[in-house]
Amino acid sequence: MIIIGEKLNSSIPKTMKAYELCAEGNDEQIAELIVNMERSGADYIDVNTALCNDEAAMMKRTVELVKSHSSCGIVIDSPDINVLVKCAEYADGRDIILNSVKYGELPASLPVLKKYGAGFVCMLDHGTLEERMNIAEKTVAFADENGIAREKIFFDIATQSIATDSESAILSLNTIKALKERWSTVMTVCGLSNASFGLPKRVHVNAAYLTCAVWQGLDSAIMDSTSDAMQMALRSANVVAGKDEYCMDYISYIRENQ
Repeated sequence: MIIIGEKLNSSIPKTMKAYELCAEGNDEQIAELIVNMERSGADYIDVNTALCNDEAAMMKRTVELVKSHSSCGIVIDSPDINVLVKCAEYADGRDIILNSVKYGELPASLPVLKKYGAGFVCMLDHGTLEERMNIAEKTVAFADENGIAREKIFFDIATQSIATDSESAILSLNTIKALKERWSTVMTVCGLSNASFGLPKRVHVNAAYLTCAVWQGLDSAIMDSTSDAMQMALRSANVVAGKDEYCMDYISYIRENQ
């Protein structure tokens, strides 16, 4: 499982800590968040500065902090394709993923994807399962035609709040299964914490959702890597899904955290 640390996403509602730290220019505490995410197992760090006054300038500043204080890959996260294309250069030298690229924006992102060997997150956030798979088909075809490895495609299964749509998780989980059955090498990803938004004691819902998603074939999650409960849920899920031979990772984690 590829773990993408979520703590530098300015748009996450919970306390809005990342936004506040960016607004204050509190580089020391931002660096502390970065170190803690890497220490707790994050492979990549998601950087989203979309709510900041100057998104691109704050993206550059935060990416530089990530590069200075960790060896993690960097996820450049913005709803604006122009920001994604512009800011990818700031992360040069690290593994890069652009998040989020809509299918229609792929031509604009192609030069950056090729120049930096970057991956990209394609949103599957509209419609039925059939409609989502139709977008996925077009995306894979575009990648194949332009020499982008399928392992660089991360399909976002569009996790929504279960509090507002009790069947949203079912659609997302079925999306994982359909994608992995169609293309074994494409990657699947979710914004894990979205599942529990609006609910009390969210960690329990997140843990249950993660367990189900791992079983269906989830490859990557944008999540709170510093949460002991989520780390335990991930390792337990891998055991049940047969992804941890002889339960060695599970046992090692227990020993190291007793």
